[in-house]
Amino acid sequence: MYANILSLLIRSTVVFVLIVFASIAPAAAQVLVPLPVLTNVVVGSGTADAILVTGQGFTAGGDVFIAVHDPWGERSYETRWSTASEPIFDMLGHDDPTLGYRPGGQVREAFEHLCGQQVMVRAYDQATRSWSNVIDVASAC
Repeated sequence: MYANILSLLIRSTVVFVLIVFASIAPAAAQVLVPLPVLTNVVVGSGTADAILVTGQGFTAGGDVFIAVHDPWGERSYETRWSTASEPIFDMLGHDDPTLGYRPGGQVREAFEHLCGQQVMVRAYDQATRSWSNVIDVASAC
């Protein structure tokens, strides 16, 4: 119970600090950039103790830092640099989705040896300097 209260207090403090800093930044310096999104975390992908992380909206062909931490952000289970997918055009170079175009910017990584661990996963798009959402995962074996 105390761990849940502490976790809520830490997360609330972080959100408050971010809101304060965002409000004092000059309006001209703020540029709206779509945030990258972790779309799915599948537990037991390939092996029972693995999780598969997928996301989209990252810079196509750009570097992505994926971090797996405990729910309080104190212990890092694993971190890894990955590369977001490149756009895929059809044979004539068209960007029409009905002809096979894929915009890129997707990331897909598997992390092993997390059997029985409760973790949170997030990713950082280096090109836009923005963090994705956080996904909490409880892997059971």
